[in-house]
Amino acid sequence: MGRPGRRQGGRAGPAGPPDTTKFITRELAASILGKSLALQPNSDPLPFKDTASIQSSYRGMVGAVVEVRLMLGFTDNTFRPGGLLTRAQAAVLFVRALTYRK
Repeated sequence: MGRPGRRQGGRAGPAGPPDTTKFITRELAASILGKSLALQPNSDPLPFKDTASIQSSYRGMVGAVVEVRLMLGFTDNTFRPGGLLTRAQAAVLFVRALTYRK
């Protein structure tokens, strides 16, 4: 049992929301993935409604991973760059990275 007031496990609960310092955003994941696969930043316009909310320092790598279909947007035509990467999304990225061929 943990100390009083400390959250146990990985779920939000009475002690508050998850600690976001242990998670990464989708735009940061795109940047890490693109750089790890030595992709070249892509400055072509992105097709997402929320493209303007992608930080400029990540935009090129987001474009690169989207171009080679390692990351995709959502059905509502958004990328959700500031959204936290879920475990399921991370697993998909891992498999796609392992099978990626230039």
